[in-house]
Amino acid sequence: MTWLKDRQPLDAKDAEPMDLLPNGDGTYQAQVALAVPPGEEQRYACQVQHPGLEQPLTATWEPSMSGALVFGVICGTLMSVIIVIFFTGVLFRFLRRRQASRLSRQSDIFSAAMKVGEAPTTATALASCEPGFWLRGSPPVGAH
Repeated sequence: MTWLKDRQPLDAKDAEPMDLLPNGDGTYQAQVALAVPPGEEQRYACQVQHPGLEQPLTATWEPSMSGALVFGVICGTLMSVIIVIFFTGVLFRFLRRRQASRLSRQSDIFSAAMKVGEAPTTATALASCEPGFWLRGSPPVGAH
């Protein structure tokens, strides 16, 4: 095995040979380690010569997704989820306050009508009237 830089063989002192290891299927693997400066990976290739090959086999560097890219995608996804949850909570709280404000205004209208002696105008107010309220005016339809 030989490491190539710009298609030229590197000195043996630049590469660190590792042990010859069995694969478990009757074949073996050999490793040769090389320190490559970041950003220069595309300039390097590994060439293998073996009696079973008609010509040397050359493997070039194929970049994989970097750890920074994977980390960025995960962080971006998490931030999106957090933002959606936050705005859902804000919308829920806004709608609850709006509903509470409406109920408060209806209650104020009912209270004002009761003080003046008028009949309440909303179904909620009609349902909450105390017994005998209709004795002051005409009875509701269907009442005897």
